[in-house]
Parts: sequence; structure tokens; C-alpha cells
Amino acid sequence: MSNSKEPTSVPVLSKDNYPAWSRKMKAYFFLHNLYELVLGKDLKPTETDDQPKWIRRQRQAAAAITMSIDETNAIHIDDISDDPVEMWKKLASIHNNKSAGTRFNAMDSLFGVTKEDSEDLAELMTRINGLLQHVKQLRPMGINGLLQRVKQLRPMGYTITDLDDELAIMAMLRALPDDYRHLHSLLLCQTNITREVIKEAFRAEDNHRRHEQRSQATALRVTTPNQYRTNGPSHHFRPKPSATGRTPGALCTFWGKKNHTEAQCFAKADASRRLKHEAACVADTSTGPATAHATNASNPSLPSLARSDLNADTGATRTMMSDKRYFTTLCPSVRTIKLANGERIFSKGEGDIVFQPWIDGSFSPNLITFPNVLFAPDLESNLVSVLSMARNQGYEIRINPKQMEFYIDNKLRMTARIDENCVAYLDGRVLMSKKANAASTVKLDRSLWHRRLGHYHHEGVDTLIRQNLVHGLKLDSNAKPDPICAPCIAGKQTRAPHTTPATHATTPLDRVFIDLKGPINVESIPHRAKYWMAMVDDASNLVTLSLLHSKDGALKAFREFHKLAENQTGQRLVHLRDDKGGEFSGKEFDQYCISAGITRERTIVATPEQNGRVERANRWIAEGTIAKLTEANLPPSFWGFAALSTVHEFNRARVHNGKTPYEHWHGKAPSVDHLRAFGCLAYVFVPKSQRNALDSHTEKGIFVGYPSDRPGWVFWNLQTRKIIHSDS
Repeated sequence: MSNSKEPTSVPVLSKDNYPAWSRKMKAYFFLHNLYELVLGKDLKPTETDDQPKWIRRQRQAAAAITMSIDETNAIHIDDISDDPVEMWKKLASIHNNKSAGTRFNAMDSLFGVTKEDSEDLAELMTRINGLLQHVKQLRPMGINGLLQRVKQLRPMGYTITDLDDELAIMAMLRALPDDYRHLHSLLLCQTNITREVIKEAFRAEDNHRRHEQRSQATALRVTTPNQYRTNGPSHHFRPKPSATGRTPGALCTFWGKKNHTEAQCFAKADASRRLKHEAACVADTSTGPATAHATNASNPSLPSLARSDLNADTGATRTMMSDKRYFTTLCPSVRTIKLANGERIFSKGEGDIVFQPWIDGSFSPNLITFPNVLFAPDLESNLVSVLSMARNQGYEIRINPKQMEFYIDNKLRMTARIDENCVAYLDGRVLMSKKANAASTVKLDRSLWHRRLGHYHHEGVDTLIRQNLVHGLKLDSNAKPDPICAPCIAGKQTRAPHTTPATHATTPLDRVFIDLKGPINVESIPHRAKYWMAMVDDASNLVTLSLLHSKDGALKAFREFHKLAENQTGQRLVHLRDDKGGEFSGKEFDQYCISAGITRERTIVATPEQNGRVERANRWIAEGTIAKLTEANLPPSFWGFAALSTVHEFNRARVHNGKTPYEHWHGKAPSVDHLRAFGCLAYVFVPKSQRNALDSHTEKGIFVGYPSDRPGWVFWNLQTRKIIHSDS
């Protein structure tokens, strides 16, 4: 491992690598003396002088955990992202849940291992050892704890007897045939499975099945005799039992006739065949189009758009879909799928599906992604694995007579209606992606352009359209936007402004306002910036923004701006106004301005209005940044991306003296058809040179801005946590 404090050698935590991830994280914590802190044993010191160092170590541990998990796991720790102790416990409770059901699944995987064609025996042994290690981690206490128990002369923790009981229970569950799979799934959902629980469940199931058999026999006795009591020939006619099929003097308890038993009764045999045929017809009907179930759902007020055909199945081990249109990403993948009736089919692909739940009478803005879904075109229905969601994604499942409810951290995320056939379907809709690339697929209305232009006010958007000040601003709808925008309120609400008349420059670079904002309490990723430096041209109102890790970088950033601005405009920078901040008062900064012939203008103490241009710019940059992060539901560490994209958009939208700042500066109207809503989901094209023959042509990310040195967009890959530059 390198000397960097970033956990670069730690694998990203996903749904199935917790043992390896936790082992690497422990090594990282050991190396940086953080393990006791993460366990909650290294408490915050009472001495004031020692507290800052402890807080830095706490933040380092929290950041290390956050940087080494994927987005599926990140949602579980959003509310505790500054507490490494609770983060560590939460992830352990999700991936290392020491319940009996989890241990049974782990042992079932261990005992079900078979050698694959592509692996040698050494690889097989490694795979088995990994599964065995997982089983050990799920025990409340290791077998070696027996020695300690003997010393203490009292029972505690996990014993050999417990292991024997669990192996017996596991054998019972594995012995259940497919028609008992509902019982198998129900028992695995129990928090505490004991032999007594299994015994009672088996007894109740036997009683239930015997009752059903008696009910069926009664129904047969009621409906069958009239069918056979006929004088004319019919297809129901059966010959009398032969001598070998008769028992003289016996009374049939089914037919009520003598000289044969119920087991020898042709009438019962024929009626049983008829009943099975009718049951098969009912089963065929119930597995028909999903709309038939949706029409008879228990919630008649649910609109048709929210009645999905995704079956919430407690018996499915994987989420599987038969409709190819549902997939936003799809890679070739051939897997064997064993159905409940013993039939085997094959998947043709694997990918992600995006689902929008229907909650409390409307579609939820919190989309749910089902990852690694199998595409099986021969499947008769679309199955969502409930147990997989509970185990791998941390959902808590609650069931009542009308619906299933899916919770994460006691927050309702999704529901599934239960119809009269006891089949559950998710409430909501699948968001289908017609084009897996970075192009926009939504209607272009004023509300969307308001978001794309960095939450620029609606009147300003109308001005751009009416006066044709930009290119590419197309509208597919003339619908009026909602005058209330929650992200705008979150970012822009201020007190009444202080105004002072001023004389402005008329030539670019005649006067530039400069100011430094920060430190910001969260470093931006991946820039590692804590400050931004804004430079505003007085004549054009164009804003240039630089992200800085410390104040020491102010001079370097200003030099870069100075050279670029003079090259772009052909003008010389004449006046530079600042607020006498220390970052602009050093000898090096003064000497550079003198050598470049730049006149310094300093504001009067406690009079920020004299530097009002850049102060106002700082305000709307902050407003736009907060609005973007709020709408995209991204953490504060993305503030650097949000601030840069806000400046990029506002330079092309804010009208100053009848033109946009971009046109004042470059002499031509800007194009805005490349603008996108910050934080939106994107599918980025992967060049042929960067993928193998069977790899997906796209990778999923979120849009976070515009590059300054090339055309296209900047995306953030949620899995690799890296920047992607692409123009498609």
C-alpha cells in the first residue's frame, strides 16, 4: 500500500464481497491507527487541545469508508456519513447479518458448490475456502470460543450443539420439494429459526394439506355421482372393476358402493383427473397477461400507469425479466434458470432496470435501480426476488393482507399490491431507456431549460427565447412552468439587497473584480478544493471560476486567467479590484501586477458593496450550487462540479446590456443545445478501443458538468468513482 491516506487498494464494497472488503478495511485502519476509533473504543477526548486531532482522524475514517463503497451501499449511510462507528456497524448489519436464515443460505451455498468447467482444482479449493470463511463470519461466536466458555464455566455464544441444530434444520429445509418452496421462503424470513419453530411449521403445513385433501374429496363426492349415473353412453363411462380390481363385501367410502375400496374406485380416479385438469386451466389463466391481475387488484384507486407487471416473488433467487424493453443496460450472459416445475430455461443477458415507485398517490422522485437482472425471454412473467432485495440491498419487508411494503431505514421506498390470487405486483412503473447514450429523451419545456440553465429565473429564460439571444434553445411544449421551484428556494432565498449606484466599464478587461470564497467545510471531489476564486469582467459580466485547495494557489490561478483573457479578447487588463484579502496582498501578487502594468483598486474596509460585482457573483454561484446539489440529491462533496457548471450555464444565459456575457466576450451568440440538467442519469458510449467484444457499449454515470478544454460533457462513474469525458 502506498503512503497515501486514501484506501486505494481496498476493493469497492458491492453486494457479494463484504468479507474481502472488511478484511482490507481493517488493514487500512490498522495502518493508520484508526481501528479502535472505528470500533468506538477510542472516544472523543475531554481535553479541548486534543479534540481537533481526534476529529480529523474521525473524518479520515468516515471518508475512507465512503470512498470504498458503491452507490447501492451509500444510500444506507447517508444520514450517518460523519460517524465512522455507526457506518461500520450499519454495513456489517447489512452484509454480515448473523441471523439463522443468513447462515443457512451461506451453508447451502457451501454445500452446493460444484466444479465449473473453466476452473482448476486449486481455484475450486479457493472458492470453497472463501465460502467457508463467510459461514464462519456469520456465527455469533467462533468454535474456538469453547475454550473460553470452559474456563468461565458458563454457556455463552455459539456452541457445537447450536451447530448440530442448525445442520439438522438446514437438512430439513433442503429436503423440501418445489411445491413447498413457499414454506421454505417463509421460514428463512424468520429472525430466529429453531427446531421447535420448524416442527410447528411442518405440523401446521401437514394439517393444512390434509384439510385441503378432505375438502377436495368432499367436493368430488358432491359433484361426481350425477355425472356417472346415466343410462346412455358417454365419455365418462367406465367399465365395472374386473375381478382383480374388486374386493367382495368391501364398501367404497367415496362412491358409496360395495365390492370395491376407495383405492380401487374408477369414479374417484376419473374425478381426480378432471379436477387436476381444471386446476391446470386455472393455473394457465393466472399466469397469463399481467394486466388481468392488475385489473382485479385490491387497490382499485391505483391508476393504470402505476400497475406494473413486476411480480414480487418470495421464491425467486434472482430478479428476472422477460421483456427486453425494460433494460437500461444489457450485457450478454448465459445462465441456467431452474423453474418451480423442474424445467430449465436459459438467460440471454444481464443488466439494470430502473423503477419509479408509486407512493402516497403519486410517482416517487426517488428511483430504484434493480442491478444484475437476468434477461430470460422464455420466462412467462417478470419476477422480482424479494429475498434477494432483503439480503443484498438491505430492504425490510412487511406484509399485510393488502400489500407488501419495502422499507430501508424505516422509510417506505416501495409497495406491492396483492391481488385475489395472492400474487403481489409492484406499484409503479419501469422507466424504459430507448437510447443508451448521453442524448436527452425528455420533452424540452421551460421547466427543463430553467434547470439546464442553472436554475436561471423564468423571466430570463423567456428573454433568451423571445430575443433569440442563444442558439439551440428548442421548446417541445409551451406549458407554463411551475412558479415555485423548491431547489431555487433552498439555494436563493436572501434578505433585501443593499444597492449603490456605480459607473461600469465599457471595454472588456478594463476592470476585473476578484474575490476568494472559503474555506468550504467539505473538499470537492476529485479536485480536493476548499476554495473557489471568482473573477468577473465589469464590461461583459463574464465570470471565470477557479477551484483552489488553499489560498496559496490564488496567484497561479490569476496568472492563468490573465494570459487566457488577454489572448481571447485582444485587450489588456487595466484595473483589478479586490477586498484587500491576504491572498491578494502578498509581495508576489503585488510584484506580478506591477510588472504586468495592472492598477490595483482596493475596497474600503467593511464596504463589500464596492466589490459588488464579484460579491453578487459569489452569491448566485452559491445559490446555483445548492440548488443543483439539492435537486440531484448528491452529497456536498460534488460542490466543485456544481459550481463550475453553474458558471458555464450562467455565462450563456444572464443577459447584460442586451447580450449574454458570452457574446460580449467572444463576439457571437452562444449555443445552449449541449446543456443538460445537473445530476441526471447518463449512459456514456464506450469507444471500441476500450472494451472487449462482448462488453457493453455503454457505462452508466451521472452528468456533472462541461470540460473547459474540449467539447462534450463530464460524467461521474458511480461504480469506479472516476471522471469520464465524452461527447456521446
